[in-house]
Amino acid sequence: MSTISVRILIFALFLSEQFQLFSSEELCSFSKSKLKCMCRYQAQPNTPFPVHSADCTRMSLTEFPKDTHLPSVEDLDLSRNLISTLDHDHNNFESVLLRFLNLSFNKIAYLFQDFFINTPNLSVLDLSHNEIVYLSNANVFRGLGNLTVLKLSFNKLSTLPEDVFRPLKNLEELDLRFNYLGVTLMQHSSFFQLSMGFPRNISKLNLDGVGISKLPNGYFDEGSHLKYLSLSDNPLTEIPLVSSIVEHLDLSGTHITTVSGKHLPYQSLKVLKLNRLKRLEEIEHYAFLNLKSLEELHLSDSKRLRSLPNLAFGILSNDTEVTLKRMHISRTGIRTLNSTYLHLFKKVKFVDLQHNPWDCKCEILWLQQLNGSLHRYDNIRCLTPRNLRTKKIMSLSDKDMPDCFNSYANVQKTLIGIFSILVALLCLLILYLLYLGPFHPPKTRGVGPGSPYQSISLEIDPCKAEDASRN
Repeated sequence: MSTISVRILIFALFLSEQFQLFSSEELCSFSKSKLKCMCRYQAQPNTPFPVHSADCTRMSLTEFPKDTHLPSVEDLDLSRNLISTLDHDHNNFESVLLRFLNLSFNKIAYLFQDFFINTPNLSVLDLSHNEIVYLSNANVFRGLGNLTVLKLSFNKLSTLPEDVFRPLKNLEELDLRFNYLGVTLMQHSSFFQLSMGFPRNISKLNLDGVGISKLPNGYFDEGSHLKYLSLSDNPLTEIPLVSSIVEHLDLSGTHITTVSGKHLPYQSLKVLKLNRLKRLEEIEHYAFLNLKSLEELHLSDSKRLRSLPNLAFGILSNDTEVTLKRMHISRTGIRTLNSTYLHLFKKVKFVDLQHNPWDCKCEILWLQQLNGSLHRYDNIRCLTPRNLRTKKIMSLSDKDMPDCFNSYANVQKTLIGIFSILVALLCLLILYLLYLGPFHPPKTRGVGPGSPYQSISLEIDPCKAEDASRN
């Protein structure tokens, strides 16, 4: 059989499979195959009852299925297929039951108006990892008044139609990561006043890698519900001032060189991510002082960061109130940490100090008091001096650093001696006060047989007394 005949046969088989797929009454089956979706009931987050789901992934579908092929489906997963367009004129898909739709990892390049107009109860729509170049007009999302989550990340969008998001009145989460939207988003002084009509009730906004280089102060202030904001992998050179109610802020992978307290006045912030800051060189004193609600701090993978100042969190002591629960400072250029951080780290449940170039001098040995909270402390090792290179800091002993441990022993002996002297002086003072001091009662002379004030009887001769009176 010739090569051409084989190719024709393969193509014919492919067409027959596609015809069988779309001519069948239903796509649902109890098991997954090339021609059938696996349909079952399964739990979904934030739903009290299991939903009827259809797994139609990796079936090489080139078109969106007809609604008659998937009756009563509430959760439809069409990811990792070959669907290239969503056009209402070619497929008038209709379902009042559909609530979750996953179209990620397809070949969708164009999104035309009114495709979703007959899915009024759709709550989550995932269009990420496609090739969407543009959204046709403001009616693309018309009919999705109940949509709460929209994912458009990893596409090729550079512009957005006017009022395109205005129909999404209940939208809570918007993901626009890694599109070419930087120029478009920087055209106005306020994100929520842009002509695209972003709903102000968005609580989670992801704008990673869209090309934003600078944002004006108050850019997100009108987002009255914005709690989660991610701006990572943008060419920002300083921390932008964002809404005061933000609880999660991710600025990883930006071009920030300095972290200053004047850019972090957020009393409500709980999670701050500053990972992969290749240009970060300085964290100023009191940089994190105002973060009164901070629970997680990420400072990993910043090789130019050589130190963490001892006043980055303000003055630390045993009485310092700490809300921090997790702290990541791994794979940086930090070589040492001031022992005042012992007061902080003792109160933090998780501390990651792995793979830093530690300079193992006496000042670093205080870390040995933190075995309980240090994450994978076997990876906390010395880089310098040379004789201690790769040594585990937690295992350093007097054999490795005799001068340090001897000095500690001498200091301890001195302190014990001083304490003993103070205790002895205190005891002497107490004895003095009890027996010789002003509080000791004086000895008084009473009246009695042995007293100098005892009574004396005098005998007087009346005759002698009379003679004495005459003379």
